[in-house]
Amino acid sequence: MPRRPARYRSIYVNGCPVWECGRCGDRQPPGTREADLRRHENACGQSEEAR
Repeated sequence: MPRRPARYRSIYVNGCPVWECGRCGDRQPPGTREADLRRHENACGQSEEAR
């Protein structure tokens, strides 16, 4: 069964907005480029699925 794709969501930590990966919990600053977020989403969990 395929796993759900990783998606960044906007959350607030100590009153500051950050992007958080819904799969692994990786956090990125709000100024992170969209392409960099997508690159992580596409790669997140790939090594786990290859086992």
